[in-house]
Amino acid sequence: MIIQENKEELLAGFYEKYVANRWINDFLKIDEIYIRDNDVIDANLVSAFNEVCKQAVDLQEKQLKGEIRYIYFSLLRTSLLENKGEYRIDLYDENWFLDKQECFINIDLNFILASIFKHIEDMIIFNVNADDNCEFLDVLDSQLFLISDEIKKIIEKYDRDILFISLPLIDGLHDRQENYSLPIFEEIEALSDKSELSLDKRIIKNIILSKEKIKGKKIFRIKESTKPLIVVRLDVAESLLRRDFKGIKLERLQVEES
Repeated sequence: MIIQENKEELLAGFYEKYVANRWINDFLKIDEIYIRDNDVIDANLVSAFNEVCKQAVDLQEKQLKGEIRYIYFSLLRTSLLENKGEYRIDLYDENWFLDKQECFINIDLNFILASIFKHIEDMIIFNVNADDNCEFLDVLDSQLFLISDEIKKIIEKYDRDILFISLPLIDGLHDRQENYSLPIFEEIEALSDKSELSLDKRIIKNIILSKEKIKGKKIFRIKESTKPLIVVRLDVAESLLRRDFKGIKLERLQVEES
């Protein structure tokens, strides 16, 4: 078995190491980098903006784009997953998001987020104390909801929009590593009015889902619950049950039509 540490001590240690004053230092580092390299950074920004403006002029000369009315700066979330601080500049005419002619350029502002990427890397390694006969289950839910790589592969087949954060568990004493993922499930207020909750509404005694609210979702987390309650559609459940997973428990739920 895995030896559990004191939860309050874990939270206190997490706060001291990853939260308290950490971001202040990060902002100071970003400011130092900009002061040191501001000439290069500013020149790259001006060059990128000039380039996207040339694209717009070229499209206008071909009568494919009207007068520019909107300029958007956005952080690319897909780049974040690759540890890249990439932003995008979009130019739109009066049609705004209905503007059919794309006019954009990506700009590298990695110096803004580099310290945050390092911060994330520091956070996603967990050291565990395990005894000699420790068995790592496919689902761990005592503190975080973690799943094994094998379960992750199945979930990805049914819902490719779910994000996963890799969290390797390191047992240094026995020179062992087990790879898990923290899935970021969509949270849905899925309960029917007929569901039974505790007086403080923190514990769900009897789960009844509303068909209208879940709208055929394959995998989601019940938002009304304070602890992780993950709902999977029947086809996903059957796929999971066909494998010999350990630590997983599935329960059939009632779904109300209205």
